[in-house]
Amino acid sequence: TRQSSHATASRPSLEATEPPGVLGFRMPAEWEPHRATWLTWPHAWHDWETKLPAIHWCYVEIVRQLVSGERVALLFKDAAHETRARRKLEQASVDLSRVESYTIRTNRSWMRDYGPVFVIRSNGEEATSDQRREIAITDWRFNSWARYSNWKLDNEVPARVADLLGVGVHDGNEVVHGLEK
Repeated sequence: TRQSSHATASRPSLEATEPPGVLGFRMPAEWEPHRATWLTWPHAWHDWETKLPAIHWCYVEIVRQLVSGERVALLFKDAAHETRARRKLEQASVDLSRVESYTIRTNRSWMRDYGPVFVIRSNGEEATSDQRREIAITDWRFNSWARYSNWKLDNEVPARVADLLGVGVHDGNEVVHGLEK
């Protein structure tokens, strides 16, 4: 498991005044080659209540299906949480060599709402490999749909992932979900 330090000195910064598109970045299609699919292992009882144990097995199946064709990067709130999840994944014969584990605390599980949005910039004619493209992250503000008061950990996830990967970040100042509070 890799820890997130949230240090910004190690990652490059994109020009804050220019949107990524102006700098030549684009958001790749979901079907384009990518390093991994990123997920947060469910943990918030208040979101799932009595369904949480069943949701864990749903995530086991999601991960099992994904690793047959790509790597999966999983966020866990702590080591104990990761250990319990890995036991379930092992029980389902998931190839754990294709699962990357990161300890980053979150408030919610649905990373698609608050996680990093990866963008790429070609460094060659046909940028199909990581050597010929630059990867960066756009970091939009997340406020949990202006519905919940516990969202600040989720809002930090894109910058923490950028730190772990050592990639640049474009700090968007727009709220991605919800109304401004």
